[in-house]
Amino acid sequence: MPVATLVTTPTHTRVNRLPIHMTPSAILTQGGMTLVKRQFSVLFLLCHMVLLCSLSVTALAQGSDDEKLFNQFMQLVEKGDYDAAQQINIDVLRLDAKQRVKYLQVLQDLERMADVKTDPDVLLASGRDAAAKSQTVRATGFFKAVLKHPKASSAQQQQASSALAELRRQSHPEISEAQAKIAQATQAIHEGDLDGAERLLLSVKNAKVDLGWFENERIAKQLDLIKQIRSGKVPATARNPLAQGASNDALAQAKQLYAQEKMVEARQAEREGNYRLAVEAYEKILKIDPDSAQAKEGLASAQLKANQRLMPRSVLTNDMQQIRLRASATEAEFKELYNKADTLRQQGNFTAASEAVQQAKVTLDRSQNFLSASRYSQLRESATSLGVQISQEQELAEASIKHKLEMQRKEDASNRRQTALVERDKQVQDLMKRAVDLRREQKYERAIELLKQARFLDPTNPAVALLQETMEDTLQFVKVRDLRRERGKLMQINSTENFESTLPYNELMTFPADWPELTYRRRQTAAGDDAGTSEITRRVQQSLNESINVDFEANKLETSIAFIRDNTNVNFVINWTAMTNVGVEPDLPITLKISNVPASQALTLVLQQASANNELDPVSYAVKDGIVEISTLRDLKRRTAFLRSYDIRDLLVQVPNFDGAPDFDLGSALSSSSSVGGGGGSGSGGGGGGNSRNNVDLFGDSDNDDDDDDDEDARLQRVTEILELIRTQTGTQSDWVEFGGDVSSVRELNGLLLVRTTPGTHDEITTLLDELRQTRSMQISVEARFLLVDQNFLEEIGVDVDLQINGSDTDTGWSNTRVAQDSFGVTARPFSTGIPGSFGSAGAAIGALEDFVAGTGFSSTGRALDIGFSYVDDWAVNVMIRATQNQRRAISLTAPRITFFNGQQAYVTVARQIAFISDLEPVPDANGMNPTLSFTQSGVVLAVEGTISADRRYVTMTVQPSLATISEIRRVEFLVELDNNNNDNNNNNNNNDEQQTFATGAIEAPQLELTQLETTVSVPDQGTLMLGGQRLVGEIEIESGVPVLSKIPLVNRLFTNRTKVKDERTLLILIKPTIIIQSEEENLLFPGLEANPEQYNIGNRLR
Repeated sequence: MPVATLVTTPTHTRVNRLPIHMTPSAILTQGGMTLVKRQFSVLFLLCHMVLLCSLSVTALAQGSDDEKLFNQFMQLVEKGDYDAAQQINIDVLRLDAKQRVKYLQVLQDLERMADVKTDPDVLLASGRDAAAKSQTVRATGFFKAVLKHPKASSAQQQQASSALAELRRQSHPEISEAQAKIAQATQAIHEGDLDGAERLLLSVKNAKVDLGWFENERIAKQLDLIKQIRSGKVPATARNPLAQGASNDALAQAKQLYAQEKMVEARQAEREGNYRLAVEAYEKILKIDPDSAQAKEGLASAQLKANQRLMPRSVLTNDMQQIRLRASATEAEFKELYNKADTLRQQGNFTAASEAVQQAKVTLDRSQNFLSASRYSQLRESATSLGVQISQEQELAEASIKHKLEMQRKEDASNRRQTALVERDKQVQDLMKRAVDLRREQKYERAIELLKQARFLDPTNPAVALLQETMEDTLQFVKVRDLRRERGKLMQINSTENFESTLPYNELMTFPADWPELTYRRRQTAAGDDAGTSEITRRVQQSLNESINVDFEANKLETSIAFIRDNTNVNFVINWTAMTNVGVEPDLPITLKISNVPASQALTLVLQQASANNELDPVSYAVKDGIVEISTLRDLKRRTAFLRSYDIRDLLVQVPNFDGAPDFDLGSALSSSSSVGGGGGSGSGGGGGGNSRNNVDLFGDSDNDDDDDDDEDARLQRVTEILELIRTQTGTQSDWVEFGGDVSSVRELNGLLLVRTTPGTHDEITTLLDELRQTRSMQISVEARFLLVDQNFLEEIGVDVDLQINGSDTDTGWSNTRVAQDSFGVTARPFSTGIPGSFGSAGAAIGALEDFVAGTGFSSTGRALDIGFSYVDDWAVNVMIRATQNQRRAISLTAPRITFFNGQQAYVTVARQIAFISDLEPVPDANGMNPTLSFTQSGVVLAVEGTISADRRYVTMTVQPSLATISEIRRVEFLVELDNNNNDNNNNNNNNDEQQTFATGAIEAPQLELTQLETTVSVPDQGTLMLGGQRLVGEIEIESGVPVLSKIPLVNRLFTNRTKVKDERTLLILIKPTIIIQSEEENLLFPGLEANPEQYNIGNRLR
């Protein structure tokens, strides 16, 4: 309830609103402290009492609503809903004194707690003050505000947490009880009662009392100490840490914190006039720190004030004392905030200093009623002056800081530039170093990239530019060098391949070195292209092809099938419903005993035995999607038929017969002559004969439409034959659509067979086509050999002695006596035997050797040894000895080879064509002749047609080998009369006699040696058969000597001459066929590859 009081002061007049509970002395104090010292006038008291009575009536009517709002406000504060509490508007003047003080105090507390600028120390002090006054709600609010304060340090938050724990302990007696148990447990540990201490500690721990972190940590440490004592890790002396003089930092810090809290409580109690509470607080401090001088001084002052307070006082005196105390408290709080602001100013914390000044002003404004106007103005002006000083110093400090920041910014920018330059230089050096390292590794392109980066960082660096140019030049040099090396390498590879191409392979068929890998890849490709059989199905089929042993003795059908299933580890699906409908039961007895047979064959035999009484719809099996399905044949056909394509283009290729082998015939050569001069016909072949290969259209590009039609008809005929073969030889004939069935169908499309049928029939079609391909792929390699063996022998031995005895006495009448032996002429080397290569020929004339020529000796005599000497005296003797023995053996082999398909006709020609002038035709009015050229050939031709027997062991062949050799081309000269019409006209005009003009011409007549054979034979595979041949033998032997003397041993050599010539020629025509079966050759070279290409050991390759 407000009271209007007019107070006059020496300086000004104002109206103040004073609380209703204020005493007259308080009112006088509000006017000025000088009025209090005067004697109170009785009249003043009486007036004051009258005014109070007049206003009390109206205040009571309005107090009830504000009291409700106050109670609601306090309830929200106690709940912690501070925001809602601050939304309630209360007229404080309508509250009583206690409510107003409490409301203003709580409202101020809320403002301070909500203001983040409030110092956490102020909040802690306020919380301790409230706790000392047992204002739990206020204290809790302050301590929580400290915990939430963004500027609160960890120590401040720890103090707030400890204070909150203390408040909780005060409000919860169980906490005190738990702390007492903890103390008892500590004492028990000291006394050695570990079990009792452990029980007390565990009871507290299990009680789940909120003791706070410090007490819970204390319990954990005490329990751990008990464990360590029991285990012997801690000696018995450690049970009482205080006995050892140990210093616990945490405990000392806690004591110091406690003493500070009590010091704050004591001072706050003194400010509020609660001296007894201050005495108790000082005494608690001295118990912890007996040497505290502040505590001793405060205790003495508090006790004195407390004793003075016990003296009896009047009511007015008490009121005046309360006002003074309130004013003192306000000034003390103001001074504390003022000093704090000044300290913060000196520290340079102007923001906090301004906040402290503002808090000091707020403190003055709140307690303005307890201060005199002059004192209030004085303090207010001092706070304002301090605020102005703080603002000015703050501006100066900010200007200084701004200047320093600007200088620092410039310095930092300069440092950054310098650092950037240093860093750039370092990066450039690093890049250059890395580029040089890469150059050593010959990674020039990467090095150039790094140098480009370095030039980007430092474009003006000459070292980087020079190094980059050098590196680029080196790169070009290296590229040229590498290209040269690559070219040399490729040239060497090409040369090696050329040299490899000259290798004369002996094998009829060779495989590449990577044939196993190639086979595996092609098989994988074929498997991927196979639309009808999946990989899992192929694995199942492979498992069914493995061998097993079966011994069934009246076993059940179901058991027999299970046995095969378990041994193959394959999934079986049995349609017992369909099988039961045709009379095949699971318990049908099966008897079968076989060994080492494929599991598929065993399963087939078991199912055949089960279907013995059901021939119309037997039981069978099929593999589909990796599962073996067993059911009736009709059911399997209906459910398992699928479409699959087969490539048969290789089976549709027509293998042509080549029957145009050339003929070595001079008659044919002359009939196919061509004129060289002014026109003439054209011819080819020779040797002649023509070449009829043009009759065969190998690639189907003939311009003859009739031939194209014939080829298409032949292809359609082959397709029809294959389709007919599939329909009649695979599956059940009645299943095919062409025979009225509805299961299987087949048609041809661009060389592909599109077949829809059951898996079993697909397997049969695959087998059939494989057999056709295997039969068609068989080839025959034929080698014909023309073996010519020549043997020539010559032996001539002779002695020629001529003797003359000169007659020296003419009186005797004897003339010269001559003895002559002329066996050399009789046994001269005979002419040739007619066999080529013979040593026989006309011998050299018998006589003395020619004169000796220095350096060359004697001229050739055609003999191995010639000895001649003469003796001239009375006796003249001439002796000549000759001895020669020649032997020559020559073998000539011509062996043409050719490989062709089974049943094909083919030929090979290795020949040399020779042109010769076969005729001369006079050219009218030209005085010349036009030669006619013919062609003949010298070489070998092998024409053959072969067929392999059914057992693939023999080859039946019709062969025509021919061997022609031009031994000589003779030149025949003759006169040719020239037809000169100009001369005839001139003769007629001059009436001269007709004159004939002749010219010498020559034609060429080749001499051809021809060996030719035509026959049909049967030869075993890789066997050799002599088709034919010729044997020529010629021998001439001449012996001449003196009768009787030529028969005497030893002497006969002087009187006998002998010459012998012997020539032999043998011609053999041999032929050797070899059957080539590709799969057989592959298995020979790569055993096991066909069965399992994936697991084949590539290291076993033979090539």
